[in-house]
Amino acid sequence: MFCPEAEHHTLGLKMCASTFEEYGWITRNLGANLPLEHALYMARKWNPDVIAISFTMSYTIPKLEQYISTFSDINNKPDIIIGSRLLNEYSFEMLKDNHIYLLNDQYSLKNWIIHYAKERALLNMMHGEQR
Repeated sequence: MFCPEAEHHTLGLKMCASTFEEYGWITRNLGANLPLEHALYMARKWNPDVIAISFTMSYTIPKLEQYISTFSDINNKPDIIIGSRLLNEYSFEMLKDNHIYLLNDQYSLKNWIIHYAKERALLNMMHGEQR
């Protein structure tokens, strides 16, 4: 998880990391102002299941498409969470995709994590039955 380049507000990022850890996830908080090439390097190195991007300033919005487009080239195709209070104020149609989740508060994040865990458990059960 990280804030994109030129974004320096990390409170939401810290809250997101704490919420994931509360549910037993191993997190890597890469902090604020992370250039795209560094974010991509780390994503390829770690092969995360989920990439979380937090932003609070509207001038960051144009960069989000670039980050998301770049992450679509990662081999393991991680889910991408975009978190911001601005999700209620602007249209983010360009970011809607099967693996992109727009979450505007901690309640939504907790629900997403619970749903994700149930989905993974079901997939693991199905794969276990096939063996």
